[in-house]
Amino acid sequence: MEENIVMETDLQSKINSQASESQNNMLWGKPANDILNGRDSSASAKPIRAIWEMVQNARDVSQNKCNIIFIRRHGSFIFKHDGMPFTNDTLNALILQTSSKVRNDGDQVGQYGTGFLTTHKFGRKFNLSGALRLVNDKELYYNFPKLEIDRTPNTREEMVSSLAKQFEEKDRWLEDLTNRDVNPSEWTTFTYLQPNDIEEKNVEEALEQAPELIPYVLCLNESIKSITIQDEILNHTISFSRGEKKHISETSKATLYSTIITVNGQIKEDIIIQTLESKKTVTSKKGIPKTMVTVILPISNNKVFWLGRNVARMFIYLPLVGTEEWGFNFILQAPMFTCSTDDRNSLRLIVDGQTEEDPATNNRIYIDEATDIIFDYISQHSSEWEDVHYLAPICFDIANANKELSDYYKTLKIKWLQKMRNLDIVYNGVIYKKPSDIYVVDSMLAKAVENNDKLLNALHRVISNKYPGAIPIPDQLGYWSNVFSHWYENETCRQVLGINDIVNHIVDKGMAAVSETDLLTICKYLCESEQVSFFDENILLTEDGILTNKTEGYKQGAFGSKLKASIKELLPEQTRKFVKETFADLVKLPLFDNKDIKEALSSCTESLQIKIKIVSDAAKLAWETHSTAPSTDGLLNEKQRIALMDYCRMVIPESSIAFQAKALDLIREYYDYKFDYTNKIDTDFFEWRGAIRTLLCNVLTEFTLLNDDEKLAKVDWIKRLITCIYDFSDFSGMLQNYRIYLSQNKEFCYCKDLKKDTGIPEKMKDVYNILMSTSEIKLELRKRLFDADFGKIAHTDAVCEVVLLGKDIMDEIQKSGKYLSEIDSYEHKDLIMDIINNFDGEDGALWKNAFETIYKDIPSLLAKLVLNKENREPMIKIMKIKDKDRLNKAAEIIEDENLITIWNLGKSIWQEKQNAEADFEKKKELGEYVEEYLRKELRDELAGYELKVNIDNMQGGQDIIISINDKPIYYIEVKSRWITADSVMMSATQLDRSVEKKECYSLFAVDMVGFNGENVKEHIYPKSIDDFVHRIRVVDNIGYLNDEITPSKRDPNEEVHIGGDYKVIVPQNLIARNHISYMEFIDQLKNKVRDSISKL
Repeated sequence: MEENIVMETDLQSKINSQASESQNNMLWGKPANDILNGRDSSASAKPIRAIWEMVQNARDVSQNKCNIIFIRRHGSFIFKHDGMPFTNDTLNALILQTSSKVRNDGDQVGQYGTGFLTTHKFGRKFNLSGALRLVNDKELYYNFPKLEIDRTPNTREEMVSSLAKQFEEKDRWLEDLTNRDVNPSEWTTFTYLQPNDIEEKNVEEALEQAPELIPYVLCLNESIKSITIQDEILNHTISFSRGEKKHISETSKATLYSTIITVNGQIKEDIIIQTLESKKTVTSKKGIPKTMVTVILPISNNKVFWLGRNVARMFIYLPLVGTEEWGFNFILQAPMFTCSTDDRNSLRLIVDGQTEEDPATNNRIYIDEATDIIFDYISQHSSEWEDVHYLAPICFDIANANKELSDYYKTLKIKWLQKMRNLDIVYNGVIYKKPSDIYVVDSMLAKAVENNDKLLNALHRVISNKYPGAIPIPDQLGYWSNVFSHWYENETCRQVLGINDIVNHIVDKGMAAVSETDLLTICKYLCESEQVSFFDENILLTEDGILTNKTEGYKQGAFGSKLKASIKELLPEQTRKFVKETFADLVKLPLFDNKDIKEALSSCTESLQIKIKIVSDAAKLAWETHSTAPSTDGLLNEKQRIALMDYCRMVIPESSIAFQAKALDLIREYYDYKFDYTNKIDTDFFEWRGAIRTLLCNVLTEFTLLNDDEKLAKVDWIKRLITCIYDFSDFSGMLQNYRIYLSQNKEFCYCKDLKKDTGIPEKMKDVYNILMSTSEIKLELRKRLFDADFGKIAHTDAVCEVVLLGKDIMDEIQKSGKYLSEIDSYEHKDLIMDIINNFDGEDGALWKNAFETIYKDIPSLLAKLVLNKENREPMIKIMKIKDKDRLNKAAEIIEDENLITIWNLGKSIWQEKQNAEADFEKKKELGEYVEEYLRKELRDELAGYELKVNIDNMQGGQDIIISINDKPIYYIEVKSRWITADSVMMSATQLDRSVEKKECYSLFAVDMVGFNGENVKEHIYPKSIDDFVHRIRVVDNIGYLNDEITPSKRDPNEEVHIGGDYKVIVPQNLIARNHISYMEFIDQLKNKVRDSISKL
């Protein structure tokens, strides 16, 4: 019986248990599955989304304006708000994770109850505290201190059990009278327990991102008063509060508002949020009208800013996490936006074609409305803002796998691009331009310049060179390039430039397109980015400043600067391809070394010699044909000469006395060049012959082309050079090609045109020139004879013998037919007399050998030539002269062709000398006369004083100086006039002295006209001084008269003035008007002497 009772008890327990389990499964099974699935599917959600789910929870239970607080601690995370208390429905919905409609204003966001499961990223178990409203129509609350919400179970059964326990706890409160109150608890608090590190990390990440978005959340949610984050781990608190919303302005399509968000109680300008609200409305499901769309403008303090990569672009009051890179740099809020899934990360945009009032269609309408009001507003106001380039980003998912969605995005993107491209939002450093008018770089270059300012600026300058004014400022080039890469994703755009465009422009324009520094920066980029194929183009800078490529360019060998400088002038074809070292190090180039230099120099000097020979041959032809001198275009220029000389100095030892060293020194001397270095190169490897021969060819040709005066100035030098070259047999033959040999006529000729002089007397050459010349042709034997010094150094066998020359002269005399028989009428009889005269001279033996026939015929020739009737009288006068010196002088002057002029000039000078002596003697006599008179008249006053009257024979500015005790007290200038036309002239020195001493200076004008009769050329004065003084007229104010014209009044360093030995003319009329008599002057002079004595 007892056993049966026990069995019945166990059975009843089992029945009850299974009934309860069945009931629980029926009640909690589906929610348990939903929670498990929702929890697991939320594992990939971003932690930040959990924050917005919490904010949504608080917002949806906010009756007026709630405050939200997040607290981070070690091991736990707290979310609390002061919104409405729980009702049975809302608490049940929270436990079961189902939807619950609380708000009646149509603004409820929490349609998706399972979204709250993402908060379990912060902990799968949390303790809930707050207030439960027990009845709907009465203010009666149960303030519960703790309700554990446990989402840790991993099986359906465990989760059902957990849910049942939570409801059992909640149901117990209904009968518990302990915590009932008419006032609910102020705060609803969720305390998430965090046994795992990942949960704490999720909180840390979410709270790092949240502050960036909180201001926008507050702006769009009037029911939230504030959001505070307290980080007790970092000991940091930040609080955001929603301030006043102000109406700013309106357009035809929208209204502009600003909302102030304070941070920690302080208003900051950069958190004044501007919102553009459409004037169109939509009706909520509860029939309440709402603004169709609100746009948050990225504008603060008239500056456009970048919202950032963590800011969602779509809101349904709260951010749609996952739309951070959606479309544009604006935030779109639409109360009737519909999400595609419960995760709130995207909008429904695919139209199903079956549903009336399709949410996707409505979503597209809202986006179009936002687009319209955005461009309507910014087209009117963008010119008022700074940093307007941040308006430009457009990035839609046109590559979406869903074709319908992709096509929609493409259409939307086209619409945005058409509007954005025509806004003036690109700053080029001067003005704002439209994106349709600018150029940018491709994504590869944009990435390259991100952290490379040198490359950025280099590219910017090259593009500016190609498209002036059509490129953003450097700081924005990378930005705009990235914008264009999104605008024209998978499209070709002519405004997007790649490195090939940059290189092509440099190749096309050369260094006019780029600076050396920028080109090097670009080439380094090509090298570092392994784009070396571009070096096949002409982008490598040579030392000559031109561009070449890696095939044609050279890397120069390790040779010194002087050798390098020389070959750059001599081998321009090769050295112009020498790539600068900084560029050559970037790419492998062929090496140009000593072997290449030697070979190239050999060809170079041969080529230069050919060009020089063309000039020298032309010069020879011009000389022979008496034509114009040839062009010198084929000669070495100065730089080539210096280069060759420098090269030779490096090859030829400085201490050498060999031919090459002597030749180089003579060449250097000709060009007045000084070597300022001691660089040496391998003398065994390099050779000097080609260079020295080229220099010699050039210098000899240059000398050939000089005029004879210029050559004479260098005559010593050319003699030394000829001697030097003749001493080196390998080069001696070259001298025949140049007009470098001086003739006796002081003309330079070619060697072949001259003969050596064997000692021909100069007079014999004159005889030859006269006899052999005709009226048409004037011969000059000296033109065909080497100058004596040149004859010694010329290597030629051509000579001119005296005897043969005499024979030629004698043949010419006899050819006249007048020799002896009619010699008196022979036109050149004087030459025969000269020949005879030279028989007894210093070279008499040569004359006798040359003119043996004339020597034998002297008696007959003299009888017929000297003593003829016409010459007899003057010849006899000359023969009467006994003094040999006078006779020789007479003979010498008679031979001079200027005999008459010399005679007249001599007579004139002699007369002037005689007159000057006569003038001086008379002035001396006058001075003595004045001195004697003054001594006599002033005998008493002069007691103890010495009076002197001196004559200044140096013409220092006066003739007569009167002194007392050697101190000049008066100056007298004496001028004589011998003919009526004469005026008195004073020298420049006399003018200056007369002005300087005007108070004690007089001019004596002596009128001697008619005294000497017609012989006015001779100054013959009266013997009596009394007869002389009565002819004197004294101008005692001549200094004052001269004062007006003295040049000394003008500054010689600053003003135009008279210089040199000029004369001052004192006209006779002036003298007549201004003179006093001699005796009147003497009376004045006595007073002057007395006055001077009184002052001593």
